[in-house]
Amino acid sequence: MRNPEFVKAAFSAIAPRYVATNHVLSMGVDLLWRQRVVQLVSEWKPENLLDLATGTGDLALAILNAMPEIRLTGSDFCQPMLDIAARRGLDHLVCADAMNLPFPSASYDAVTVAFGLRNMASYPDALREMGRMLRPGGPSAHSGFFPA
Repeated sequence: MRNPEFVKAAFSAIAPRYVATNHVLSMGVDLLWRQRVVQLVSEWKPENLLDLATGTGDLALAILNAMPEIRLTGSDFCQPMLDIAARRGLDHLVCADAMNLPFPSASYDAVTVAFGLRNMASYPDALREMGRMLRPGGPSAHSGFFPA
């Protein structure tokens, strides 16, 4: 179980360097992974998408570049990361904990989370909250798990 206050403090501290650090530490694999997620999301054709643990917005920006017509909400519980996402061009951002989202149930056609699931306090609770966000029949791509 991850300590949310530790995670928030750690990501607040590295926010200005997060994009470059992620590329270096993953040896560029994060770029390939995002391309694959964008491909899957494009196939789903959602009109309204929630990107959780959006951080600096890498996945959200990749989705918006491929699908400029989509309504995308980025959410993260670390405001310094969202500040960078806003500077990078994301305009619908909400500071919120993925374990207790402020959105009505069944609000989104699709939910994504890039690498943030690994830092959430409870995987089952986070996945349950993601499921609550989905409209009936909506797909969810999270940490390598995709719908059949």
